[in-house]
Parts: sequence; C-alpha cells; structure tokens
Amino acid sequence: GNGIISFGLIPIISSILLGIVIVLSKTAYRRKKITK
Repeated sequence: GNGIISFGLIPIISSILLGIVIVLSKTAYRRKKITK
C-alpha cells in the first residue's frame, strides 16, 4: 500500500519542482531584461 502512494507522489512532486524552476527562471530572465 505505502509503495503505491510513494510511487504516485513522485511524479506530482517532480512536476511541482519543475514548475517552481520554470517560474524562477522566468522571473530571473525578466529581472535581467529590466536591468539591461
């Protein structure tokens, strides 16, 4: 039972982390653009 739950959480956590990385990269790019 626990194995199925952990296996189900892995893609959710990875997708959330990926989303955070994309948002941070976009904000960093905007900040660089504003500075220039």
